[in-house]
Formats: sequence, C-alpha cells, structure tokens
Amino acid sequence: MTGACLPTLGRLMFPQNVARMVDLLFVGDIHLGRTPSRIDSLSNHGLRPADLSPARAWALVVDHAIETRVDAVVLAGDVVESVEDRFEAFGHLEAGVRRLAQAGIPTYGVAGNHDVRALPRLASEIEHFHLLGADGRWQRVAIEGRDGEIVDLVGWSFPRAQVPESPLSTFDATALVRQGVVTLGVVHGDLDQPRSVYAPLARAELEATGLAAWFLGHIHRPDDLAVERPIGYLGSLAGLDPGPGERGRHGPWHVRVEHGRITSVEQLPLAPLRYERLEVTLEGTGVEDEQTAADELERRVREAIERRHDAIRSELGWLRAVVVRVRVTGTAPRPRFVAEAREGGLLDRVYRLDDNVLWVVEKLVDESVPALDLERLACSDDPPGLLARRLIALQAGSAEGLDLAARFDDELRRAWRAAQLEGEPGPPEDLRPLLIQAGWEALRTLLAQRSPEGKQP
Repeated sequence: MTGACLPTLGRLMFPQNVARMVDLLFVGDIHLGRTPSRIDSLSNHGLRPADLSPARAWALVVDHAIETRVDAVVLAGDVVESVEDRFEAFGHLEAGVRRLAQAGIPTYGVAGNHDVRALPRLASEIEHFHLLGADGRWQRVAIEGRDGEIVDLVGWSFPRAQVPESPLSTFDATALVRQGVVTLGVVHGDLDQPRSVYAPLARAELEATGLAAWFLGHIHRPDDLAVERPIGYLGSLAGLDPGPGERGRHGPWHVRVEHGRITSVEQLPLAPLRYERLEVTLEGTGVEDEQTAADELERRVREAIERRHDAIRSELGWLRAVVVRVRVTGTAPRPRFVAEAREGGLLDRVYRLDDNVLWVVEKLVDESVPALDLERLACSDDPPGLLARRLIALQAGSAEGLDLAARFDDELRRAWRAAQLEGEPGPPEDLRPLLIQAGWEALRTLLAQRSPEGKQP
C-alpha cells in the first residue's frame, strides 16, 4: 500500500517483539542503453557485451529483489543514458518493473540530468513505475513493509537538463517530513559543488532537513553509506569505463528500517563487470635481456592480478569479468620497454582465474623512469634539455615546479568550465604526478626520435 498520507496510529497495535521492518533496494545510475568500454577482447572468451551491460546488471537487481522479497526498489536517476536510448531502455526497464510488480514490489525513481526527457516518458507508459518529484517539485510517498512498519520516501526529479540552483531551495520540511516516521530522501545532484549546473546540493543543508538518510545519484563512485545517518552517492549500478569513478565495487544498496530506525545499509556486489587499477614495479627484475625482461613483466602483471582477485573474493557476487589498467613504475631497462610490451601482446591479454572470472589487461600506463641522466640532459638547450630541466623541478617540488603545476591547474579548470563538464577536476596536489608522468613520456618520445634504436645518446 502506498500513498502520500498514510495513517500511523495502527503501528502501535504491534508488540515490540514482532519483527516490523521495511526492506528497500536503492539503485544508482544505471545508464540503460550504454555499452561498457574496453570489453571487446572478452567476446573471444564467450562473454558478449550484453552479458556485461547495464541492462544485465538491472536484470540481476530484479532477480535479487524478488528472491529477497524487498518492499520497494528505488532508482536514483540517470536510469537511461539519453533520450535516444529510450526505445532500447524501455524494453529492459519495463520487463524488470513488470516482474517486480508481479511479485508485489513497487518501483520508484527520480529523473536525472541524462534522462530528464526519457524517464518521464517511460514512466507515463510503464504501469507500476512511479516517477517521484516530477517537474522539479518535491513529493512524498509512504511505503508499508512487513507487519505495519512504514517508511516515507521523498524525491525530486530534474525538470530540465541543467539546474544551477539547489533543489533544497524549495524543500518544505513541515510538509514533507512526518514526525515519528522514518523519512528517506532520493535525489540526483552534485554534492558540495556550489557552481555546478547539475542540481548543487550542500551536505549541511541535507543534514538540516531532518531526514534519516539521503541517497544520491549522479557521481558514479559510491560513498561509504554504511553509517548511522547515510548521506552520499549510491554510485553507478555497474562500472562503465576504466575512469577513476568507475573502478572497484559497484551494485545496489539494501536498506533496512526496523522499529523506527535504519538498522542496515549494505552494498550488494551484483554488477557483472568491474574495473580495477593495479601497480606493477620494474624494480629488482635483475635482467637485461629483452625477452627475459618482457617475460618478467608479464609474470608480475599476472601475480598482481591474482593478488587482487584474492583480495576481492568476498565481493565477486555475480561478477563475470574484470577490466584492469596496470600502472608500471620503477626503472625501465630501456626507453621504450613498456611500449614494446604493449606491442608484444601483453595488452588485451585475458586471464581466466578460478571462480570463472575473466581478467583482461586493457591498458599499460607507463610511469616508469628511463635509466637516463636527467642532470646531463638538462645541460643542453634542445627540447629534451628543456624538458629535463622541468622534470627536475617537478620531481624536486621546487618553486619552479609548483608554479608549473599551478599554471596547468588554472588552464585545466578554465577548459573544464568552458566544456561544461560534470563535477570538478581533481585537487591541484594531484596534478604534479600527472605532469611528471606526461613529461617522462614526452622525453622518451623525443629521445626515441633522436635515436632510432631507442638508446640513450
């Protein structure tokens, strides 16, 4: 039974020793219609893109919701990648909602910036799917669980693709929050980014609403929500690319309310695809022979994958594949060593580990340091010499190096705002390592052009 103003007096009829609870499944950005990146090589090993897609992850959520008999499923926006994807998304969303409804489980959702047009259209056509907060107006519904426990759900949907003002400016706690009833909020927006055009939300204002929890969509990296008063991002349902926000564990969140309080918030590893980043060092290889060194790098990559697989074994769940980006550090035996490893077949190599999970190396990020004498190179006035001097300054953290990083940070933020990208670039202190990495890559390229065999001149 759902509605905006359900009576609560009946709750007092149940003895305190009776298990009164509400189980909800909150789902972050699904992006139906989008294909995960860097998975092409997996098709040769029996895994189709459809097996790893957001649609497959959504189907697994529906299976789990039905098996565990949750009381409702709540979607936090960006359910659909874009309005162009609504036709493909309709079939997947409708099939899941219909199965949930047949099991007596309602589905609620709010529209995000990606599906501001698509989701309201789909909601008008899919029976049993309830769009919350249409047209940017806050809305409350009540969800009744087992033995009479009631939870209020409050939501707000994007009325247009860009919303530079805070949705909380129209939040009326006196009308939306009922005394004695646990109230949970679901909204799509940018947390603590006041200049964002994607519904900026201040954590302090969310806390001041008096709600027991706020579950947010928009940012794909999940927050740690297993706290007494959860406020933060659910994260995307499944990883979609190798970027920082997509790495690691993804899945829906099971929220349990018992006897008027939240007693459990747990992320469930239902995603069939996962992205990881590992580090492998070249230090201590003790080999100079080209083939032996390449074999040693491959061995270390495999060992790093096996260690990571063991570390996340408890999170495997329904995992079918892991796409891994390997960061190579240490001193390389020659300038193009890692590039040659890529060309030699280490890239896109697939490892089938136990638990029937496939790991594929999608990229080798070369952060190794060539065995070069930077001080000697810096004595020349040619381009490698100029670059060597800047690398020395960056690595030493001198005033000149910090100034280079600050100038790059200014340029990056101007370009970011001009392109109207979501969120904000990383903090300035993260830029110096990136500049050092780019500098070494450029120096390797310059020296390889000057010396065709790739040897240090």
